[in-house]
Amino acid sequence: MLNQPESAFAISDAPQGGRIAIILFDLSATGVVRNAIAIANHLAERGYKIDLVVCAMRGPLRGFVSPAVRLVDLGSAQGIASRWLLLLRAIPDLATHLRRSRPDVLLSPGNHLHLFALLASAGIGGLHRIYRISNELDPDRGGPLLLRPFIWASRRLSLSLIGLSATRVLFVSSMLARGRGLPAPLRRKGIAIDNGVNISAVRAAAAIPLPDDWRPRDVPLAIAIGRLSAQKNYTTLIEALAIANRTRPIDLLILGDKAGRRARLMNWAARCGVADRVEIRASTANPFPLLAAADLFVLPSLWEGAPNVLLEAMACGKPVVASSSAGNAGAVLENGRHGRLVDPRSADEIAAAMLAQIGPDRLLPHDRVLDYDLGPVLRRIERICGEVLA
Repeated sequence: MLNQPESAFAISDAPQGGRIAIILFDLSATGVVRNAIAIANHLAERGYKIDLVVCAMRGPLRGFVSPAVRLVDLGSAQGIASRWLLLLRAIPDLATHLRRSRPDVLLSPGNHLHLFALLASAGIGGLHRIYRISNELDPDRGGPLLLRPFIWASRRLSLSLIGLSATRVLFVSSMLARGRGLPAPLRRKGIAIDNGVNISAVRAAAAIPLPDDWRPRDVPLAIAIGRLSAQKNYTTLIEALAIANRTRPIDLLILGDKAGRRARLMNWAARCGVADRVEIRASTANPFPLLAAADLFVLPSLWEGAPNVLLEAMACGKPVVASSSAGNAGAVLENGRHGRLVDPRSADEIAAAMLAQIGPDRLLPHDRVLDYDLGPVLRRIERICGEVLA
């Protein structure tokens, strides 16, 4: 049964002590949301009073929220499409909710939420803030050349403010905790807790029958999962698919959402001559039957933090091709022992790795994913919350 959301302005007089508010933009099928729900469910099971506060009550993962978690809808999404505009619009709503519900801890589980959480909670005394650094914090990435100094300075300022306001900072990988350019407050308060995956749950979900509209392939199928954004580097992946198809036919399935990007990617596939080999489907609460049906998993991202989907693919036993710059992929794959690492900007290298991973010399993940079981991750986060509250 779905957890029914409460209005942000109809807070009951729940007893105080051990209340934690976890904020999310929405309930879309992303790694940040899956992790946040897992944390919320675990802490609620352990006796904490958990508010899962959502700016936009949309997305397929709502049904995964435990009935023990109070799901709060800020109701800020009316007529707003842009994520950043919606977050700005939601600041006063979240501030009102925090002042009325008086949580002991505010947990921000994703990078795009941290400044929003800080602004909304400014001036609330006795509130502990825990920020989870979920993605790379490279201040030099992207933006017009002339604006990069301004972008760099503004990011440094916002990260410093976040660090100063934090009680704890959780990094989803050791690589992020060692990242260059980290302001001193972030580094000083930081704790590295690698992402984990519920291995048995993924394998059980993968055994569910495929969608009714699924058509069997007579050629190997590669799958990529993630938002249709520039970060995920799907244009290079499609170019690599075209190169690989000169040697051997391969199909590509991409699961992801972003307005306007699907048509552009399909146009690019047509320009590369592989439109008939590419299928793009919307993200889903359970991508695992599709992942299990594929012959290999590809993670071509230009950057990541600690990609959950890589662990999920390994839990399904899939041969992996991963970008060497996709967060901690190198560490997870033990520098190529359990999958092939590639330069994400080299379509030729990605194509060669894809062909190798459907051939007789493919590298399998074996039991490596057992080192990233979700249980110990959740227990460490619980322990930190207990220390903060103590």
